[in-house]
Amino acid sequence: MARVPRIDSPCPLSRAQQLRIDGHCGRCNKHVHALDSLDERQRRALFAAARGPLCVSYRVPAYRNPAMAVAMAAMISVGTAAAGQDCDEAAPALQSVQPAAQEPLIHLQDQTNDVPYDTIIVGGISSAEDAQWIDDGSLPDLPMISETEDGQSIAAADAADSNSAQRHRKRR
Repeated sequence: MARVPRIDSPCPLSRAQQLRIDGHCGRCNKHVHALDSLDERQRRALFAAARGPLCVSYRVPAYRNPAMAVAMAAMISVGTAAAGQDCDEAAPALQSVQPAAQEPLIHLQDQTNDVPYDTIIVGGISSAEDAQWIDDGSLPDLPMISETEDGQSIAAADAADSNSAQRHRKRR
């Protein structure tokens, strides 16, 4: 398991905006250090040389079992189809129809291995020299910034609405 610094100031950008950061954050006008490309020794050297706040990003594997996802999807679709029918109406229809035997689309026994999905963590460490190092498997959930329909963060949309309201009041 990799050792990573504990983020003490989560990135205020939305998840979609965080994914577009490529080394430099235009909002904060800071360099964002991609810790994925550094081993633990290099990470510690970076933090030892840094003074003050430091922005970082890194990937954390989040494991998901695809067999469980397929089983859940199947249960939901069966429940949804049955929920729309009255029990008395469904019984004769079910008796009269014989389903054709088909090869399953996905063999669940072949899907026993967990598949890793990466979660990208972006945020700041207020004091690089005092950073706390933790295993990436024990990371706490970070607060998420919700997005509006056009991809703006809620905070940015609220700020834009506030500025618009102030300009409107000044015109009166």
